[in-house]
Amino acid sequence: MLLRLMVLKNIIAVFFILFFIFSIPVFSLDVEYPVIQSFTYFPYSTDTILGKDKLEFTADLFYSNIYMFDYNRTVINDFEEASTVIGVRYGINRRITAEFYLRSSMVYGGIMDKFIMDFHKVFGLNEGGRGEYPRNTVNIKYKDYFSYSKEMFVLSPPIFGLTLGIYKNRNLEINFRTGMGIPLSSKPGLLSDKAFINTGVISIYGKGDLSLKFSGYISFYKRPSWIDPEEISSRIYLLNGEAEYKKIFAGFLFKSSPFLNGDISNHSKVIYLGYKISDSFKISMFEEIPPMDTVPDVTFRISYVIKVKN
Repeated sequence: MLLRLMVLKNIIAVFFILFFIFSIPVFSLDVEYPVIQSFTYFPYSTDTILGKDKLEFTADLFYSNIYMFDYNRTVINDFEEASTVIGVRYGINRRITAEFYLRSSMVYGGIMDKFIMDFHKVFGLNEGGRGEYPRNTVNIKYKDYFSYSKEMFVLSPPIFGLTLGIYKNRNLEINFRTGMGIPLSSKPGLLSDKAFINTGVISIYGKGDLSLKFSGYISFYKRPSWIDPEEISSRIYLLNGEAEYKKIFAGFLFKSSPFLNGDISNHSKVIYLGYKISDSFKISMFEEIPPMDTVPDVTFRISYVIKVKN
């Protein structure tokens, strides 16, 4: 009887999480896409509750090649980006973990254009207009709001947050997360001058060598001063599902675009595959699925976690 009750509780908890995630109405995605990240970003790389007085440091390194333009050439994104997200997590007690994250990135011309074009040629794929602009240069434009052609360093708003433990048993963990991003400066298309709030729910199931994770987030923000309110929505949705077996993991991402019109408002999807070198060190590669208007063509990621046991 007790075993049946425990199984029923697990089923109810999983159903609750899946209902929450899949009831979100609209999804799209970007991975390290500056025009989208200028409104808000989701820096979270670990999702468990640490426990009282436990300390954790995280570092995520991203390298992305980004290329898209609309038919009228009023929106152009042609550049590469190297980003770092540094995180510090501390267990206040057995159910509450405090968090701090800071994202910095370098936008520049890059080196990957030729490799991608050669790859397309070898497999007979469409180049997607990559020859229209000079290789390995910066071209960022959104209508008459902003235009950039030089390398830039961007320091995103620091995020302060909490992860709260809702439910946990031997195989299943359900957590709630909330965080606030506080702007340090403003730069059209790269940094907003308005704060934002992230909230989300994470479910983690593990048994033996297999683990499954689902998370759903919503971020609320105000329109920055450099764009008209008719251009953007006031929220972004994010959905992430991941499966890990032994040292190999794979997943998918959906993230909504804040833009309401044009190609940059298209829904998008990303899949990824990675390898867990150790409990602290992971590498992965992200690949977009068309229409690719709000995601990089390809992103490489290195994740590192240091846990301090007090």
